[in-house]
Amino acid sequence: MNDKLLYRATAKAATIDRRSGDILASMVTILGRTSTASANKVSGNFNRDTLEFEGDVRVRDHLDRLIKTKSATFYSRDNRMVSTSTVILEGDNFTSVGRSIDADFKARKIQIKGPFRAKFSDK
Repeated sequence: MNDKLLYRATAKAATIDRRSGDILASMVTILGRTSTASANKVSGNFNRDTLEFEGDVRVRDHLDRLIKTKSATFYSRDNRMVSTSTVILEGDNFTSVGRSIDADFKARKIQIKGPFRAKFSDK
């Protein structure tokens, strides 16, 4: 992206209440400068900094790692995602599965809580 927008979003359908700031969208893809996110449903409010992602949540980060979970909360002001659903993190040479995740994209730090399983390959 060559403009100053932090995020761009596309959706199959969306309802936006300009008075309250509430938004509800389906089949959503959000493109950031260094990451992408998608979910079956996204809800939130323009006046707050949180978005709720539900159903087949997928986030690809700046290192091309893929995070998959059922639901997550994204805090746009902090560039942070938290999920208490089972999470799968896939990278070039590993796959890990944990109970929850706290991904701080600004600090470039991902914490997965256990019980935790990981598989590594020698790619």
